[in-house]
Amino acid sequence: MRLTFFFIGCVFFSLNTFSQGIGKENYVELKKVENELKIYTDSIINSVDWVQRFKSNELLIKGLVTSLKVPYSFNYKYDSVRVSKLYAPDSSFRIFTWQVMKDLTFYRQ
Repeated sequence: MRLTFFFIGCVFFSLNTFSQGIGKENYVELKKVENELKIYTDSIINSVDWVQRFKSNELLIKGLVTSLKVPYSFNYKYDSVRVSKLYAPDSSFRIFTWQVMKDLTFYRQ
């Protein structure tokens, strides 16, 4: 009997926890944006033309700002986006950082 109440309590607790996280609609939107951001970061790293790297950098910044406006986006990992992600010890903020190379003597962070 106690096991049944424990199981029901766990189910209700897990449903409540999920409802406070990223919703399905937001997750789908963030996944779509993440795929676009992945293309931009690949271009920043692998493009031969420095003009294309800088254009991809601008698109990456705009896309990242747009995606961070989605509710609960702070909890989204952005795993496939190839930038450094630094978290505060208390998870109060997160820093995204990367560099763009123009030529061998000029980098932009």
